[in-house]
Amino acid sequence: MTQDIYPNNQTDYPSREAVADAIADEAAKALQRDIEGKGSASLLCSGGSTPSAFFTALAAKDLAWEKVRIGLVDDRFVPPDHPASNEGLIRRTLLRGAAEKAAFIPLWKTGVSAEIAAQAASEVYAALLPASFILLGMGNDGHTASWFPGARNLKDALDPAADSIVAIDATGCPVAGDFVTRLTLSKPALDGTQCAVLLIHGVDKKEALQTAMTKNTETAPIRAAMTALGDCLKIAWAP
Repeated sequence: MTQDIYPNNQTDYPSREAVADAIADEAAKALQRDIEGKGSASLLCSGGSTPSAFFTALAAKDLAWEKVRIGLVDDRFVPPDHPASNEGLIRRTLLRGAAEKAAFIPLWKTGVSAEIAAQAASEVYAALLPASFILLGMGNDGHTASWFPGARNLKDALDPAADSIVAIDATGCPVAGDFVTRLTLSKPALDGTQCAVLLIHGVDKKEALQTAMTKNTETAPIRAAMTALGDCLKIAWAP
C-alpha cells in the first residue's frame, strides 16, 4: 500500500488483539531502552477507540513506570471527565496498576483559552521531546493528530517553526464533529522521535491510507507525519 515510499514499514496482523500486543511489546522496548540509556522515557499517545487494547496491553508491561512520562498527541479541548477527552481515555485504560506510577502531562488547562493552554503545554512538553515512542492514528479523511484537512490554521501545526503544541480550529471539518477546538502536537514536535507506530483498523482505513498516498500534505496531513518520522515510523494494520 505504501511500498513505493516506505518499502519495509507495513505489517498486517490477523486480529486487533494481535496488533495491540505486538505494538505494546515494541513500545515497551523503546521505553526500556531510554530508561536504561537516559534514565527516563516518554510516551505520546493518540486517542479514539482504536488504541484502547494497546493501552491495556502496555499497562501490563513490567517497566520502571516511575521513570516514564506520558503525554498526548492531541486532545479535544474538553475537561478530562468529558466522554470525548483523550486524557480521560488514558487515565481509564493506561494509567492502571503499576503504570499509575508514570507521570501524566495533560493538554487541558482549566479557565483559559485553547491558545493559552497550547502555550503552557508547549513549555511542559519540551521535556518529553524527542519522544521514546509515539502512537499515531489516522482518520478516513487522512488526518492524524488534529491535523485536519481544511482546518483553518492547519498550516500553523505544520510550520517548521511551530511550538510543540498548537491550538487547532477545525470548524467545517466533518471528521472533527462537534469538537472543533483541539490541541495537537506540531510537525516539528515529531523531530528526533526514536520509534513511532501508525495504528489502523479495518479495510476502510487501509483504503484511506492508499488514497492519502496519492495526495499532498494539505489534503492528507498523514503525509506530513510520514515525512517527518521517516524510517522510524511503522504502519500496523488489523482487520
